[in-house]
Amino acid sequence: MRIEARLELSPAEVRGELEAALELKKVKDAKARKGLLREAARLSLRELKERVRALLQKEAAPAPWHKAVASRLARVRLEALPEEHRALVEAKLRELEELLSVGEKEAAKNESL
Repeated sequence: MRIEARLELSPAEVRGELEAALELKKVKDAKARKGLLREAARLSLRELKERVRALLQKEAAPAPWHKAVASRLARVRLEALPEEHRALVEAKLRELEELLSVGEKEAAKNESL
């Protein structure tokens, strides 16, 4: 009976169901996709897309910690820090700069081989 009902769909309805299926396919978490599939029958395509978008934002991997630290470091104003704290940060930055320059030299040496 259900197959017969599907055969009577208009082209627009078929397109809408295909779009809904494609939206559901974007969700990688099987449990979340299953829950959305249950709700999909009573949701409009717009509502389904909103739910999928929200789930995808939750699934998005957080930025790697080193990129988050680099971003924060780019925004730091050293002169605004207390003197003692600034001295510690500057010492760590010098140490990091030294480590990075040694790493770059090693990488250049390996590339030339």
